[in-house]
Amino acid sequence: MISFEKKILIIFTVILTVGFSVINGISILYFKKNLEYQLYKEATLYKTILSEKHFLKLPYYFKIDNKLNPEKYEVITFWQENYILLDKNYKINKIKTFGLNLVIWEGILIITLLFIMYITIIRYIREKEENRKLLEILLLTITHKLGNFLSSQRLNIELIKSKCNIKPVERLEKGYLFIENDFKTSLKMIKKLSERKEEIKSVNIKHILTEIISLFEENLKNKKVYLNLKDFYIKMDSFDAENIFHCIIENAVKYSDKKIYIKTCVRRNICYVFIRNDISEISKGSGIGLKIAEFLISKYGGEIKTKVKKNYFTVVKLKK
Repeated sequence: MISFEKKILIIFTVILTVGFSVINGISILYFKKNLEYQLYKEATLYKTILSEKHFLKLPYYFKIDNKLNPEKYEVITFWQENYILLDKNYKINKIKTFGLNLVIWEGILIITLLFIMYITIIRYIREKEENRKLLEILLLTITHKLGNFLSSQRLNIELIKSKCNIKPVERLEKGYLFIENDFKTSLKMIKKLSERKEEIKSVNIKHILTEIISLFEENLKNKKVYLNLKDFYIKMDSFDAENIFHCIIENAVKYSDKKIYIKTCVRRNICYVFIRNDISEISKGSGIGLKIAEFLISKYGGEIKTKVKKNYFTVVKLKK
């Protein structure tokens, strides 16, 4: 697979080559016309001088003759009953020399520009990689500290349970388990992010949805999930697809009361995923998950629409 920097260099090289080829063509045509005009002026000047000095020696590329050899000479102008002829090889050699010099200097310029472009891209990639590693370290530091905190809270809950058997403790444990599951999922996503390379391929959205729903099996024990899923394939990165639908389904699981409906369909080469859930008494979240999903799906020309009435309704739209 061609790397990003190589793709940029190839595109840049093609643009430069095509651009300079057009400029070269125009430059050579202009030089040819200008050369012909200058030679005509020079021949006209010699013609004027010859009217005064009949034995004037002309430059080697001019010839006065009353016969024309079209293979070797071309007519510039007339003098008395003779032709003033120009050696074709002289004009051809002049144009060749000009073209060769033009190509050499432009070649040097292209190589210089490509080198500067390459250095710039390498610096950009290195800086991006350093920022990615720094972000990864920060995220791992936060997850490590949060993991330690959750472990200590788990121990505290077990101690409370050993001495008490009250409903608030059960609710506290349920909330803890939900946060712990969320934390493990997020940690898994961070690890994948640090290891992955974006790969566009055909992804079966039905398989993605069923896999993500299985992750929330524990949270869906007291809820009914109605599925109407059909196989359809989208060209996208599978990791992005997982993140998009994980964020959306996670919201449906968190904030639903008893029912979740998920349906897929295809119309006019556009794939739709409909997610509807009733609304529990839990307050609305920050919406960060939905923003992440919207950002990722925009890379593939898709969109997410939401509507809230008696139920929370989400429509995911993706182009095939």
